[in-house]
Amino acid sequence: MRSSVLGLMAGIFIICWAVVQTSDDVNSYLNLLSLVIVFGGTLSAAIITHGFHKLYAIFKMFFKAFKTAKYNNVTVVNEIVDISKRMQNGESVEKLQELNVHPYVKDGLRLIYNKFSDDKIINISRTMLNERISFYEESVDRLEVLAKYPPAFGMMGTIIGLIAVLKEMGSDTGIESVGPNMAVALITTLYGIFIANYIIHPISDNLYARSQTDLKVRRIIAEGILLLNKKEDPIYVREVLLGYLLPNERMEFEKGNSKTETKVAA
Repeated sequence: MRSSVLGLMAGIFIICWAVVQTSDDVNSYLNLLSLVIVFGGTLSAAIITHGFHKLYAIFKMFFKAFKTAKYNNVTVVNEIVDISKRMQNGESVEKLQELNVHPYVKDGLRLIYNKFSDDKIINISRTMLNERISFYEESVDRLEVLAKYPPAFGMMGTIIGLIAVLKEMGSDTGIESVGPNMAVALITTLYGIFIANYIIHPISDNLYARSQTDLKVRRIIAEGILLLNKKEDPIYVREVLLGYLLPNERMEFEKGNSKTETKVAA
Protein backbone atom coordinates (compact mmCIF):
# COMPACT_ATOMS: atom_id res chain seq x y z
CA MET A 1 0.00 0.00 0.00
CA ARG A 2 2.78 2.44 0.90
CA SER A 3 4.49 2.10 -2.48
CA SER A 4 1.20 2.70 -4.34
CA VAL A 5 0.43 5.81 -2.30
CA LEU A 6 4.00 7.11 -2.68
CA GLY A 7 3.83 6.58 -6.42
CA LEU A 8 0.54 8.46 -6.61
CA MET A 9 1.87 11.36 -4.55
CA ALA A 10 5.10 11.50 -6.55
CA GLY A 11 3.20 11.67 -9.83
CA ILE A 12 0.92 14.45 -8.57
CA PHE A 13 3.95 16.40 -7.35
CA ILE A 14 5.72 16.08 -10.72
CA ILE A 15 2.66 17.25 -12.64
CA CYS A 16 2.03 20.17 -10.27
CA TRP A 17 5.70 21.15 -10.47
CA ALA A 18 5.57 21.09 -14.28
CA VAL A 19 2.41 23.24 -14.26
CA VAL A 20 3.99 25.82 -11.94
CA GLN A 21 7.17 25.91 -14.04
CA THR A 22 5.34 26.50 -17.31
CA SER A 23 2.67 28.98 -16.25
CA ASP A 24 2.17 31.82 -13.80
CA ASP A 25 -1.56 31.15 -13.81
CA VAL A 26 -2.22 27.66 -12.45
CA ASN A 27 -5.97 28.18 -12.84
CA SER A 28 -5.51 28.11 -16.60
CA TYR A 29 -5.08 24.33 -16.29
CA LEU A 30 -8.47 23.99 -14.60
CA ASN A 31 -11.52 23.89 -16.81
CA LEU A 32 -14.94 22.61 -15.74
CA LEU A 33 -16.18 21.97 -19.28
CA SER A 34 -13.13 19.80 -20.04
CA LEU A 35 -13.70 17.80 -16.85
CA VAL A 36 -17.35 17.24 -17.72
CA ILE A 37 -16.51 16.07 -21.26
CA VAL A 38 -13.79 13.63 -20.17
CA PHE A 39 -15.27 12.29 -16.91
CA GLY A 40 -18.89 12.38 -18.07
CA GLY A 41 -18.08 10.86 -21.45
CA THR A 42 -15.95 8.09 -19.92
CA LEU A 43 -18.63 7.31 -17.34
CA SER A 44 -21.41 7.16 -19.93
CA ALA A 45 -19.37 4.92 -22.25
CA ALA A 46 -18.51 2.63 -19.32
CA ILE A 47 -22.19 2.33 -18.44
CA ILE A 48 -23.01 1.39 -22.03
CA THR A 49 -20.22 -1.21 -22.07
CA HIS A 50 -20.51 -2.76 -18.61
CA GLY A 51 -23.80 -1.62 -17.06
CA PHE A 52 -24.25 -0.10 -13.60
CA HIS A 53 -23.59 -3.28 -11.62
CA LYS A 54 -20.26 -4.13 -13.23
CA LEU A 55 -19.24 -0.49 -13.23
CA TYR A 56 -19.67 -0.43 -9.45
CA ALA A 57 -17.42 -3.50 -9.21
CA ILE A 58 -14.80 -1.72 -11.34
CA PHE A 59 -14.76 1.27 -8.99
CA LYS A 60 -14.35 -1.07 -6.01
CA MET A 61 -11.28 -2.59 -7.68
CA PHE A 62 -9.60 0.81 -7.80
CA PHE A 63 -9.25 0.84 -4.03
CA LYS A 64 -7.58 -2.59 -3.97
CA ALA A 65 -4.49 -1.02 -5.51
CA PHE A 66 -3.97 0.92 -2.28
CA LYS A 67 -4.70 -1.92 0.16
CA THR A 68 -2.03 -4.07 1.77
CA ALA A 69 -2.42 -7.78 1.04
CA LYS A 70 -3.26 -9.72 4.19
CA TYR A 71 -1.61 -12.94 3.02
CA ASN A 72 1.61 -13.72 1.19
CA ASN A 73 3.64 -16.83 0.37
CA VAL A 74 5.37 -16.91 3.74
CA THR A 75 2.22 -16.50 5.83
CA VAL A 76 0.36 -19.34 4.11
CA VAL A 77 3.37 -21.67 4.38
CA ASN A 78 3.47 -20.90 8.09
CA GLU A 79 -0.25 -21.62 8.38
CA ILE A 80 -0.05 -24.97 6.61
CA VAL A 81 3.04 -26.12 8.51
CA ASP A 82 1.35 -25.16 11.78
CA ILE A 83 -1.79 -27.08 10.81
CA SER A 84 0.34 -30.10 9.89
CA LYS A 85 1.93 -30.04 13.36
CA ARG A 86 -1.48 -29.72 15.01
CA MET A 87 -2.81 -32.68 13.04
CA GLN A 88 0.22 -34.75 14.02
CA ASN A 89 -0.49 -33.89 17.65
CA GLY A 90 -3.99 -35.26 17.30
CA GLU A 91 -6.01 -32.08 16.85
CA SER A 92 -9.21 -32.78 14.89
CA VAL A 93 -9.81 -31.32 11.44
CA GLU A 94 -13.19 -30.10 12.65
CA LYS A 95 -11.51 -27.93 15.27
CA LEU A 96 -8.83 -26.76 12.83
CA GLN A 97 -11.54 -25.28 10.61
CA GLU A 98 -12.14 -22.69 13.35
CA LEU A 99 -8.63 -21.23 12.95
CA ASN A 100 -8.22 -17.71 11.56
CA VAL A 101 -6.44 -18.69 8.34
CA HIS A 102 -6.61 -17.96 4.62
CA PRO A 103 -10.15 -18.66 3.26
CA TYR A 104 -8.68 -21.07 0.71
CA VAL A 105 -7.03 -23.02 3.54
CA LYS A 106 -10.42 -23.30 5.22
CA ASP A 107 -11.89 -24.59 1.97
CA GLY A 108 -9.18 -27.23 1.84
CA LEU A 109 -9.74 -28.27 5.46
CA ARG A 110 -13.43 -28.69 4.67
CA LEU A 111 -12.50 -31.07 1.84
CA ILE A 112 -10.25 -33.06 4.19
CA TYR A 113 -13.00 -33.15 6.83
CA ASN A 114 -15.40 -34.59 4.22
CA LYS A 115 -12.81 -37.34 3.54
CA PHE A 116 -12.40 -36.64 -0.17
CA SER A 117 -9.73 -38.58 -2.03
CA ASP A 118 -6.57 -36.94 -3.36
CA ASP A 119 -7.90 -37.00 -6.93
CA LYS A 120 -11.13 -35.29 -5.93
CA ILE A 121 -9.26 -32.62 -3.98
CA ILE A 122 -7.00 -32.01 -6.99
CA ASN A 123 -10.02 -31.65 -9.31
CA ILE A 124 -11.83 -29.28 -6.95
CA SER A 125 -8.68 -27.20 -6.37
CA ARG A 126 -8.02 -26.97 -10.11
CA THR A 127 -11.59 -25.79 -10.73
CA MET A 128 -11.33 -23.16 -7.99
CA LEU A 129 -8.01 -21.89 -9.34
CA ASN A 130 -9.30 -21.72 -12.92
CA GLU A 131 -12.34 -19.74 -11.81
CA ARG A 132 -10.11 -17.36 -9.86
CA ILE A 133 -7.89 -16.91 -12.92
CA SER A 134 -10.95 -16.13 -15.06
CA PHE A 135 -12.15 -13.59 -12.50
CA TYR A 136 -8.81 -11.77 -12.46
CA GLU A 137 -8.49 -11.79 -16.24
CA GLU A 138 -12.00 -10.39 -16.63
CA SER A 139 -11.35 -7.68 -14.02
CA VAL A 140 -8.12 -6.52 -15.68
CA ASP A 141 -9.72 -6.62 -19.13
CA ARG A 142 -12.54 -4.36 -17.92
CA LEU A 143 -10.04 -1.80 -16.71
CA GLU A 144 -8.10 -1.96 -19.95
CA VAL A 145 -11.30 -1.37 -21.89
CA LEU A 146 -12.14 1.57 -19.62
CA ALA A 147 -8.69 3.10 -20.23
CA LYS A 148 -9.38 3.71 -23.93
CA TYR A 149 -12.29 6.08 -23.29
CA PRO A 150 -10.65 9.13 -21.58
CA PRO A 151 -8.17 9.88 -24.42
CA ALA A 152 -10.99 9.50 -26.95
CA PHE A 153 -13.25 11.94 -25.13
CA GLY A 154 -10.27 14.22 -24.54
CA MET A 155 -9.70 14.38 -28.27
CA MET A 156 -13.42 14.90 -28.83
CA GLY A 157 -13.35 17.86 -26.45
CA THR A 158 -10.34 19.26 -28.28
CA ILE A 159 -12.16 19.06 -31.61
CA ILE A 160 -15.19 20.80 -30.09
CA GLY A 161 -12.85 23.55 -28.84
CA LEU A 162 -11.18 23.88 -32.23
CA ILE A 163 -14.52 24.26 -33.96
CA ALA A 164 -15.33 27.09 -31.54
CA VAL A 165 -11.94 28.70 -32.29
CA LEU A 166 -12.50 28.56 -36.04
CA LYS A 167 -15.92 30.14 -35.68
CA GLU A 168 -14.40 33.04 -33.76
CA MET A 169 -11.76 33.62 -36.43
CA GLY A 170 -14.13 35.71 -38.49
CA SER A 171 -14.95 38.13 -35.68
CA ASP A 172 -13.04 41.31 -34.78
CA THR A 173 -11.55 39.71 -31.68
CA GLY A 174 -11.02 36.32 -33.30
CA ILE A 175 -7.22 36.46 -33.46
CA GLU A 176 -6.96 37.51 -29.83
CA SER A 177 -9.17 34.63 -28.67
CA VAL A 178 -7.29 31.92 -30.58
CA GLY A 179 -4.59 31.44 -27.91
CA PRO A 180 -6.89 31.18 -24.87
CA ASN A 181 -9.43 29.02 -26.69
CA MET A 182 -6.74 26.68 -28.03
CA ALA A 183 -5.37 26.29 -24.51
CA VAL A 184 -8.81 25.27 -23.23
CA ALA A 185 -9.21 22.82 -26.11
CA LEU A 186 -5.86 21.16 -25.40
CA ILE A 187 -6.61 20.92 -21.68
CA THR A 188 -9.32 18.39 -22.51
CA THR A 189 -6.76 16.17 -24.23
CA LEU A 190 -4.46 16.59 -21.23
CA TYR A 191 -7.19 15.39 -18.87
CA GLY A 192 -7.91 12.37 -21.05
CA ILE A 193 -4.25 11.32 -21.26
CA PHE A 194 -3.78 11.89 -17.53
CA ILE A 195 -6.75 9.76 -16.48
CA ALA A 196 -5.90 6.90 -18.82
CA ASN A 197 -2.13 6.71 -18.41
CA TYR A 198 -1.68 7.88 -14.85
CA ILE A 199 -4.74 6.40 -13.14
CA ILE A 200 -6.42 3.57 -15.05
CA HIS A 201 -3.43 1.84 -16.70
CA PRO A 202 -1.21 1.86 -13.57
CA ILE A 203 -4.04 0.53 -11.41
CA SER A 204 -4.76 -2.14 -14.00
CA ASP A 205 -1.09 -3.20 -13.97
CA ASN A 206 -1.11 -3.11 -10.17
CA LEU A 207 -4.14 -5.40 -9.99
CA TYR A 208 -2.58 -7.78 -12.51
CA ALA A 209 0.56 -8.06 -10.38
CA ARG A 210 -1.57 -8.61 -7.26
CA SER A 211 -3.58 -11.30 -9.04
CA GLN A 212 -0.39 -13.19 -9.94
CA THR A 213 0.75 -12.99 -6.31
CA ASP A 214 -2.61 -14.24 -5.06
CA LEU A 215 -2.67 -17.11 -7.55
CA LYS A 216 0.76 -18.28 -6.38
CA VAL A 217 -0.47 -18.15 -2.77
CA ARG A 218 -3.42 -20.34 -3.74
CA ARG A 219 -1.20 -22.80 -5.60
CA ILE A 220 0.92 -23.16 -2.47
CA ILE A 221 -2.21 -23.76 -0.42
CA ALA A 222 -3.52 -26.34 -2.92
CA GLU A 223 -0.22 -28.26 -2.65
CA GLY A 224 -0.30 -27.96 1.13
CA ILE A 225 -3.87 -29.24 1.43
CA LEU A 226 -2.95 -32.27 -0.64
CA LEU A 227 -0.02 -32.98 1.70
CA LEU A 228 -2.26 -32.58 4.73
CA ASN A 229 -4.78 -34.99 3.26
CA LYS A 230 -1.99 -37.55 2.84
CA LYS A 231 -1.03 -36.94 6.51
CA GLU A 232 2.58 -36.27 5.54
CA ASP A 233 5.16 -35.49 8.23
CA PRO A 234 5.30 -31.75 9.14
CA ILE A 235 9.00 -31.60 8.27
CA TYR A 236 8.29 -32.97 4.79
CA VAL A 237 5.36 -30.56 4.38
CA ARG A 238 7.65 -27.71 5.36
CA GLU A 239 10.40 -28.66 2.89
CA VAL A 240 7.98 -29.16 -0.01
CA LEU A 241 6.33 -25.78 0.52
CA LEU A 242 9.66 -24.01 0.99
CA GLY A 243 10.39 -25.00 -2.59
CA TYR A 244 7.80 -22.42 -3.68
CA LEU A 245 9.57 -19.58 -1.86
CA LEU A 246 12.28 -17.30 -3.19
CA PRO A 247 15.53 -17.01 -1.19
CA ASN A 248 14.44 -13.79 0.55
CA GLU A 249 11.09 -15.39 1.43
CA ARG A 250 12.84 -18.43 2.86
CA MET A 251 14.95 -16.14 5.02
CA GLU A 252 11.80 -14.43 6.25
CA PHE A 253 10.24 -17.81 7.01
CA GLU A 254 13.31 -19.04 8.88
CA LYS A 255 13.60 -15.78 10.81
CA GLY A 256 9.98 -15.90 11.91
CA ASN A 257 10.17 -19.53 12.97
CA SER A 258 13.46 -19.07 14.82
CA LYS A 259 11.80 -16.35 16.91
CA THR A 260 8.90 -18.68 17.66
CA GLU A 261 11.20 -21.50 18.67
CA THR A 262 13.16 -19.13 20.93
CA LYS A 263 9.99 -18.06 22.71
CA VAL A 264 8.91 -21.67 23.18
CA ALA A 265 12.33 -22.62 24.56
CA ALA A 266 12.26 -19.68 26.99
